[in-house]
Amino acid sequence: MNTIPRPDDLYYRPLSYDLRNTTVNWYPMDNLHQFQKFMAERPEEAEVWRDQTIEYTFNSDGFRSPEFTDEPCIMFLGCSNTMGLALHVEQRWSTLVCKELGLREANLAVAGSSPDTAFRMTLGYLQQLNPRVIILRRPPDGRFESLRFDSSKNCRLADPKLIKNNLLMRDWVVSDQWIEMNWQRNVRAIQQLAQERSIPFLWDLGRPDFTRESLDWARDGCHRGPKNNRFYADYILARLSTEINLSNPNEVAFPQEDHRPR
Repeated sequence: MNTIPRPDDLYYRPLSYDLRNTTVNWYPMDNLHQFQKFMAERPEEAEVWRDQTIEYTFNSDGFRSPEFTDEPCIMFLGCSNTMGLALHVEQRWSTLVCKELGLREANLAVAGSSPDTAFRMTLGYLQQLNPRVIILRRPPDGRFESLRFDSSKNCRLADPKLIKNNLLMRDWVVSDQWIEMNWQRNVRAIQQLAQERSIPFLWDLGRPDFTRESLDWARDGCHRGPKNNRFYADYILARLSTEINLSNPNEVAFPQEDHRPR
């Protein structure tokens, strides 16, 4: 019978683990070809990124985050939208939140990942950190994680190659109800781990109403840009101010909206 591996085992490594302790200027999806395509198709929107160099610096665990320590921090979970893909690190919403609150950032986001990944990273790293609050930004719907002890792969449920001749996937897994239930069970699992340690947990209960002025683009032309990240940071800061008392994090007002699948 397999036991849960130690946090430094393969089971808990992000997809960017091989880049640990390095800095690169491009990262999958945010690559030179994608930027050239952005420039060719939407030059007015892409022009702001011309001649800009973005640095992706990965810590010793392979995350685009400061090193993990036992100092008080905010722990972030999510996908490329939380990793800050195609943005300078100081432009991403998680870093803006930490700067505003004066807390260290522990960013465990993994590009292209799913709610399953968020739970896996929480299980692996929570015991190493000292978060005042855990924040999960919901990845795009239709993702789940296929996992072995020596590797992991996130799949998009909408991929025709995945579901074309697979009756189980086509008729059961690829449904709004399954997608929502997968989100809910991972949220509840992370919430349980957080509550065992009396750590507040904040997760998406819906998307903020972005304004036209906030809808800009990152360097790859696919992810949202600095204005949008500022908008989302303000949305999270507003929720923190009303739902969680960071000066006494044990006093938590967990949202009570009913988001069960229908």
